[in-house]
Amino acid sequence: MQLFCRQWFSLKPRVISPPRSSSVLRRFFRDLLRYFGVPAKAAAELWIDEFNAAGGIDGVKLAPVFIDEGLGGDKFLSEYRRVAQEPGDKVMLSAISSGNCNTVVPVAEDLKVLDIMWDCGTEKILEERRYKYAIRTQANAVTEMVAAVVYLLKVKPDFKTIAVVNQDYAWGRDSWEIFRNTLLAFKPDTKILAELFPKFAPLISPRRSHVCRR
Repeated sequence: MQLFCRQWFSLKPRVISPPRSSSVLRRFFRDLLRYFGVPAKAAAELWIDEFNAAGGIDGVKLAPVFIDEGLGGDKFLSEYRRVAQEPGDKVMLSAISSGNCNTVVPVAEDLKVLDIMWDCGTEKILEERRYKYAIRTQANAVTEMVAAVVYLLKVKPDFKTIAVVNQDYAWGRDSWEIFRNTLLAFKPDTKILAELFPKFAPLISPRRSHVCRR
């Protein structure tokens, strides 16, 4: 069975094949996330193969477990918890979805399992709590959105209005909040024409036409 967005793994020899689903919503999110998950999975497998060929860790080979984030938040958390609680040494890498990161990191802390946040863009996960077993490997949405505002002001300083079409989930709303607040701090006279958060990709084109008319 082909999976489009298997993107976190535990260093433990086990293979999990989640069931197929005919859900339109699930297929949509699989298509959306596969552009992150597929290359991430391929890179992980390449690195693990090379690492194991070089002898592993004192002769112990790494064996990945991939779980499809497209299963949905509840199922993803259930599988995450199940694998994390099984016997053996493991490291968890998660996740693409900011919402899933906010969910699984406290669980990893409670279970005392190392969790590496490799793609989590949300800045909020570390705002109210400090974690011993969870670490981040990249910048979060704050630096990315501030940089985007600075770039916009540099290349097009005379704009008067702005509109947004963003994803209707944690990353889309949080990143726009940071962008908007930063922009209004630097350029408070900016007029925001629209803040649109369509739930599905096909709804973006009508929203774009609506913004252009304004």
